[in-house]
Amino acid sequence: MSRSPSFHIVLGIQFVAAIALTGCISIETGRQGPEPAQTGPAPSATGPGQQRAALLTLAEVQATPASPGGFEQVPDPDSTSTGTSTSGPCGGRITPPLQASQAAEFISQSAETIVLHAIYRPEPGLADRILGEVRQDMRPGCQPFTQESPVGPATVKFIGEVRLPALGDERLATRSQVRFNDGRTLNAISAAVRSGQVLIRVQIRSTRPVSEAFLIELTTAAVRKTAEP
Repeated sequence: MSRSPSFHIVLGIQFVAAIALTGCISIETGRQGPEPAQTGPAPSATGPGQQRAALLTLAEVQATPASPGGFEQVPDPDSTSTGTSTSGPCGGRITPPLQASQAAEFISQSAETIVLHAIYRPEPGLADRILGEVRQDMRPGCQPFTQESPVGPATVKFIGEVRLPALGDERLATRSQVRFNDGRTLNAISAAVRSGQVLIRVQIRSTRPVSEAFLIELTTAAVRKTAEP
């Protein structure tokens, strides 16, 4: 199956750009000075089998009613696409970045869409702090901000909040758009849910419009799986 030129660019970007917690793309800026220390996952009491069971499967992504279909699973997702970044939806500083303890990624070439499901186990209280910083930076009507990308400057625009059902203990979701100088556009819609001390993130990236129903269905399934014994 052949890939369209625009999606080929998106696939290249995903391996060198860090995807923010709630949907805007934080692209490497080359800023001077040290970055905040990476915060790895806290030790987990679950075994490998339980960890795998907590992640969405290819069959589940395909069977979701709002799924565009045609997905394939990406083996061993790259840490640059599963970790969180230090930029909020309107460009505010979010610290520290988190590394996923578990992640699954799926690509549909026909729909030019990437789905990420990541699970983080930060230190107690850190998930609430990060979600609070992100929510504070969710300012409707804020000005787009510019960051450097591997293909040149990119303008990141916060579109707005996505309303989620009552999932987990704390939750938020956003929709953002990234426009590159060559005219290509990447749409991103993402949800973050805290369930206990576990932080669950589901993100959809596409060169096409993304359905909020698809995000809500996937997030609901992801939270349910994390809560299962």
